[in-house]
This record gives sequence, C-alpha cells and structure tokens, in this order.
Amino acid sequence: MINKLIWPVVLLACVVLIGVIFAINVFGVRNRVDSFSPGDKFEVLIGQKTRKLASKNNFLNIVMLRMKNPGIVNDGAFNFQLIDEGGDVVRQLDFHGMNIGDPGDLRFQFEPITDSAGKEYEILITADDSQPTVSIDVNKDSEIAYTSYFRTVNKSLAIASFVNLLGERISTNFGIFIFWIFILFGILIYDLKKK
Repeated sequence: MINKLIWPVVLLACVVLIGVIFAINVFGVRNRVDSFSPGDKFEVLIGQKTRKLASKNNFLNIVMLRMKNPGIVNDGAFNFQLIDEGGDVVRQLDFHGMNIGDPGDLRFQFEPITDSAGKEYEILITADDSQPTVSIDVNKDSEIAYTSYFRTVNKSLAIASFVNLLGERISTNFGIFIFWIFILFGILIYDLKKK
C-alpha cells in the first residue's frame, strides 16, 4: 500500500517545488541575467582594462566583476565606466580598494538603461598606481570576466526570461540533465518491477 502511494506523493512534491521556484522567479526576482563571460584566472590590473559587453535585453542595470585584493591592503581609488557604441560614458561609478575582497564579487548597480537591448557597451576599469596591486578575473583570452543583469518590468518578459534561462542551463549541462533523467526512470522501473 505504501509503495503505491509513494510515486504520486513524489510527483506531487516535484510539481509543487517546480511551481514554487517558477513563482519566485516570475514574481519575486526583478534582476535577471542578461549576459555573462566566465573567468579562468586572475590577472594583475595595472592602469586600465576594457571589455566589450553585448546586452541582450532592455533595462541593463547591474554589472558584476570578480576582483582580488590580497590581504585587503590596497586602499587605492578605482573607477568603473560603461561606455556606449558612440564613445559616451553612460554610467560611471567610483570605488575604493577596500571594497574589493580577497577575492570578491563587485556589484556595480546603476539606474537601468532603458534601450540597452541589442547594443554593445564597453566596460572600462581604471586603477590608480597604489600598491600592492589588485587582480581582476579574466578568461583565457585575457578579457574581463563579467555577469550583467537587467531589470524585468513586466511578467511576460519574466516568464520568457525564466524559460530561456532554463533552456540555456539544460543545454549547457545536457549530460547531467540526461544522467538525472536516467536515474529517475531507473528508480521508477526498479520500483515497478518490485511489484
């Protein structure tokens, strides 16, 4: 009797969990991943370093970078700029060396850029000559690693973003997705054969 009830309960629990995650993503999360470039290593930041950022959505409002201030002893001045295709600085933020962890993520949040979809921006990080130097996370081509976010303004956009991100994650980790599907079906088949 218990074996007959376990699968409907497990299925119901999975559906409820997926529903809760979906509801939180659609109604609770306002900032969603726009684009990202993962890093491979830290590189010393001397002077200026730039990187292109292609925004996929309107309302770009956050850029996150990973930096490293060994021992958190550098207290120099730094500057973050977001420059549009015409060379104009559209967003600028100053920050201090003590804001950088060992390592740590730096969140540059600014007023959303309403018409950012399909546009390319340049990230410019400027460091003063303070010592010891800090490092910035870069990819294998020595380009700044980043994650950008956009603010959702309507629920249909939030739903579309959730579905697209889920599809990207499944396609990126397709082997793991298939592995878990096989495990789930294996357990189900094993349980049905036991009866």
